[in-house]
Formats: sequence, structure tokens, C-alpha cells
Amino acid sequence: MSAKKYSGDWLGVSTGYSVYGTVIDRSWYVNGVGAITSNTIYFQGGSTPSTWSGTGGATVVGPGYAVVPFTAHVILSNGGVCYSNAPIDFFG
Repeated sequence: MSAKKYSGDWLGVSTGYSVYGTVIDRSWYVNGVGAITSNTIYFQGGSTPSTWSGTGGATVVGPGYAVVPFTAHVILSNGGVCYSNAPIDFFG
């Protein structure tokens, strides 16, 4: 997971996961927490390969951090659930 602040208070993030098995659903998101405002970038969806990455962005005012919270997860075809280990990145 990485986060970078751009002009106009735009926060760009890159995130992803790698799991064993086929992903049939996901609830994956990044919380951008700024000193003044915060925002959430969602990566919802259906099936994906076992390795996935994506980019997104949102307006976040002030320096802060971006984190994929522990509650972000994927559901595997065997019924297993894999949760995020809460990677974090700081931005200025």
C-alpha cells in the first residue's frame, strides 16, 4: 500500500493483495486520514485473481496517513475470509 499527495489536496493510493485461492468477493478499501478532512477509497467487487492491485484517489485535506483497515477483506471460493494486515503509509 502506498499513498501520495498531489496538488488540490488529491490523495492517490495504490493497494492490493495476494492470497492462496480464488477470490469470489471483496470489500477492500483505504482510509485516507488527513489533519483536516478524511475520505475512504473503495475497491469493491466480485471475483478477482488471487493477486490483485488497484489505484484510486480522493480529496483529503492536510498531512496524514492512509491505511487499509483490518476490516478490509476478501472472500475465497472455499468460504475462507482473508483480512488486511492494516498496511499504512504517511503523506505530507
